[in-house]
Amino acid sequence: MRIHNRVVLCAGRYQGITKGLRGLASLLVFTAIALLLPSSPSFAASEICIVDDGGVNDEGSIDSQLDLTQFCRNLNNLDGADPSYEVKVAFDNTTGSGSNTNDACLVFDVDLDANVNTALCMTVGADADDGNKLKFESASYYSCGDSKNDRCTQSVSDQTAAVFGTTDLSSICTASIQSVDPFPGSNSPNDTVVTCTIKTSQIPVTAQLWNLCTYPSSQPNSNPSECIITPANYPSPVLNVSKTVDSINYSAGDTLAYTVVASSDGAITTAQLSDIFPAGTTGNWACSAGANASCTNPSGTGDINEILTFTGAGSVTFTALVDTTSANGTLSNCATLSGSTNGAAVGCSVDVSEGGGEAPSLEATKTVAFSDTVADGINGLGDTLTYTITVANTGNVSLSSVALVDTFTDAANNTLTLSSGPTFVSASNGSSAGSLTVGETATYTASYVIAQAA
Repeated sequence: MRIHNRVVLCAGRYQGITKGLRGLASLLVFTAIALLLPSSPSFAASEICIVDDGGVNDEGSIDSQLDLTQFCRNLNNLDGADPSYEVKVAFDNTTGSGSNTNDACLVFDVDLDANVNTALCMTVGADADDGNKLKFESASYYSCGDSKNDRCTQSVSDQTAAVFGTTDLSSICTASIQSVDPFPGSNSPNDTVVTCTIKTSQIPVTAQLWNLCTYPSSQPNSNPSECIITPANYPSPVLNVSKTVDSINYSAGDTLAYTVVASSDGAITTAQLSDIFPAGTTGNWACSAGANASCTNPSGTGDINEILTFTGAGSVTFTALVDTTSANGTLSNCATLSGSTNGAAVGCSVDVSEGGGEAPSLEATKTVAFSDTVADGINGLGDTLTYTITVANTGNVSLSSVALVDTFTDAANNTLTLSSGPTFVSASNGSSAGSLTVGETATYTASYVIAQAA
């Protein structure tokens, strides 16, 4: 009994004989993918606020100097010539007395290991000339040890002058009374809000803003008295992020299509996706959320810095079209998803090299496994042959409309009918049947029960 087989890959003028094929003959037809997003208005990244999980007056007294209500981050100004963002701290009090001050620290995880390693601390005090309303007095920026998620550890080093060029931050930080109190009470709806404008060159926007706390020492290296997020309530799902690109070559002026998939295996409301596009490129992106997930904004321009919300296991997909008009050299690009005590996840696309055109290429490999279905100890009638076919995109462009057609013949060149398949099983980068990103491999299965006709 003999079964003849041959595999040919073809697509117009691109064709080649695949390697290592046994069993069925496979014909693959493909076209290069062209990804276009419909034009739509740009949505700037919006303000995200985290409200005190302890509720109203959780520090006891209505006039407690320690009570905080929320903190916010506003990413609206990231696309300017001198990118910056705002952070806001809300104190429940609106007035003070004497020399007493209200102090709070925003704690950051710059290296994304889920532990605090920098802090921006600010102080407000009573203004006797303005009815004892709280006014901004000072702010300091500290670097510190990196082993706890609610405070600095080891020695605390004041880096204010080194990072901001001055120790007087009154030019970037202001205080005002605003109607933003999220809780009812005698002070509602007013809080004292300190707003600081920070350049991305000072504190990276990719840093995870982990919490807002008050500390007995007014420095962030002691046990916190009050935190907006109780440390025991920190989210702890496992985060994942993957990134692919539709080509591994470009010429200046080409548009590259990047796809970023961010996922969580559990609930988290503070996951931050950061994707800084390569130097010399500009981008527009769109966000699409699956079940149990939501995008802060449906689309945007420039780098991706978005807060994502997951109510359970789910995923969010960003599709970015990146213009390379001013780019040169090799483009490397990674996306980071942070916010969990399990640490950050990083996903990188393949490097994209300057020069060269599109070069589609596929390679198929097939193996066969014999099952002695009739249990007679020989390969014969009634037994099953199970084929595993892998198809790899070995070219430099993503592919769509990939079709797998198997021709199965006996020794007399008569066409035989498969018992099942070929059936798509999976793709290594998560693509659906018929699509392959650069470097991705799809797996198919098929089977044949040996009949007398063979």
